[in-house]
Amino acid sequence: MTEHPRRIVPKFSCIQELLESAQRTADRTALLSPGRQTLTYSDLHGHAEMIRMFLNSHGIGRKDRVAIVLPDGLEMAVTVTGVAACCGCAPLNPGYTSPEYSLLLKDLNASAVVVFAGAPSPVMDVARGQGIAIIELIPQTGSSTGLFRMDFYGRRKKALPQIGYSHAGDTAFLLPISGRTGQSEIVPLTQANVMAAAYLMEKSMQLTEQDRCLNVMPLFHSHGLIGALMSSLYSFGSVVCPPGYLSHLFKGWVDDLSPSWFSASPSIHLSVAENGERDNGSAKDFPSLRMIRSSSALLPPALRDRLERLFRVPVIDAYSMTEAAHHICCTSVQAGDGKSASVGKSEDIEVAVIDDQWDFVPFGQNGEIVIRGANVMRGYETNPDASADLFSLSWFRTGDEGYLDEQGYLYLTGCSKEIINRGGQKVLPAEIDEVLLGHPGVQQAISFSVPHVRLGETVCSAVVPVPKRGVTESELREYVAEFLAAYKVPQQIIFVDEIPVGSEGKSPRAELAGKWKPLLEPGFVPPEHGGHAALARIWQEVLGKKQVGLNDNFFALGGDTILAAEFLSRIRQETGFELPPERLIYNPTLATFYDVLANCSSEYDDMRRHVLGVKGLFSVLSGKAKEDS
Repeated sequence: MTEHPRRIVPKFSCIQELLESAQRTADRTALLSPGRQTLTYSDLHGHAEMIRMFLNSHGIGRKDRVAIVLPDGLEMAVTVTGVAACCGCAPLNPGYTSPEYSLLLKDLNASAVVVFAGAPSPVMDVARGQGIAIIELIPQTGSSTGLFRMDFYGRRKKALPQIGYSHAGDTAFLLPISGRTGQSEIVPLTQANVMAAAYLMEKSMQLTEQDRCLNVMPLFHSHGLIGALMSSLYSFGSVVCPPGYLSHLFKGWVDDLSPSWFSASPSIHLSVAENGERDNGSAKDFPSLRMIRSSSALLPPALRDRLERLFRVPVIDAYSMTEAAHHICCTSVQAGDGKSASVGKSEDIEVAVIDDQWDFVPFGQNGEIVIRGANVMRGYETNPDASADLFSLSWFRTGDEGYLDEQGYLYLTGCSKEIINRGGQKVLPAEIDEVLLGHPGVQQAISFSVPHVRLGETVCSAVVPVPKRGVTESELREYVAEFLAAYKVPQQIIFVDEIPVGSEGKSPRAELAGKWKPLLEPGFVPPEHGGHAALARIWQEVLGKKQVGLNDNFFALGGDTILAAEFLSRIRQETGFELPPERLIYNPTLATFYDVLANCSSEYDDMRRHVLGVKGLFSVLSGKAKEDS
């Protein structure tokens, strides 16, 4: 293996240099959000300086870490940019549970946690319990949208901090992931890593100051944080920061804010394509777009073709990972390079394929993909021993499998690690197993990947129950949700007599979906009465299915969080019941979700029903509730 990694020289070495340079130019727009005023680069630079001075004055400096738990939007974008410019910034998923926050804050050694004032979050109790300061954001009124003032609650650090802005070798972001090493990890990315990745994306996508990105990915994920936000700021472009992806508002955002590109995971792209086709959309409906970017999971060729037919612009398929600051390589901005099955080639980050002995393999031969470059992390934050096993002469083992052709184009063929990529959200099966085994009704448990039409793959768990305990799927899902974020809750749970063990003493996770296919795909059982039939009709319309049976699982039929929101909106329209997503997550079969609705119906008195004035499914439920009583 060669010993000298290729060098690149980005025009900025750190975020502060980027902001300083950008604000000297014209009063150019940096950040936007639907229905709100714009934020200029001058405003962004000035507010980053305010954040730095505030943190420094409370004893937090370049070598400290600050966790951020905020919803997506302008305030989140301003906060992560300002905090990362002067200390280690750890944006965390607002959907994490208290146990998850507890572990993360300890591993991060966080000095403070940033939250919205008045917005409850389990992270606040965890932070207080660990003696971590809390910083509350209070949005400013009458000023540029996205700005805020900050209040500090907790003890100021006694030691004098290293004040000022972060340098190239200082940590910019600390991003939790489901670990390449078989456990959850924290990826530390330096200022230099992030600037190198932003430079590579600017070059590969030909970004300029005229570009505007519509970012529908979360800013606690490297895709939204670096792939959309930092790459756009690096090129002095602008970024639209909506509150996440909302399918019914997406086209309006494109119409009103005129983005030149947007980046999303394949599951979101599928929703965009379906909505556009349903509305008979065409390229003339999206005149501002010049390209579309897909990342976080492999883009199916058929979906890429649908997007290109609808928008008439190139669709870039990017291969990325958090450990490489969200960039490895991507397909060409210029359509028609004849390599449609490839994820592209890279000129400035080195990509190779090795065998089990760390030797390079010939072109066309499958093996493990290794990478090295200025954007690749130095090692995991909390697991230096495992990190050492993954590096050799600066080459990093990705855990993904593939091959290179003679022109240097990379083709992905599989994944050697046990991580489940649920539509771009990475899930570690062992983490779910551990939680399930803590339930008193579970004797054995194993989680594994099952194919999913929209997400690529999703999570299933097989459970050997304690005899005569009578545990249910809903009970187990609710139990897992106490410890893990909602996207980690198994979308299918099956009960088995035993869990197979391979010759090496381990259960073959990769083989379990095939082994238990009859349990994962139950036979059709027709609805028993009008209430079931009315609910099945809604499922059929939302999921695009010709028939739905009593034992069918909403998520196994192709449902995801986007379709779940659409379904619950339909339920609200037809019954008046405002149900949280958890009700469907815990009760995903037609029969169990119908019972949820029937219980809601029995809790409403006749006056409430009269005020709602709803018909259809509600009237059926009301009648069924009376029969049951």
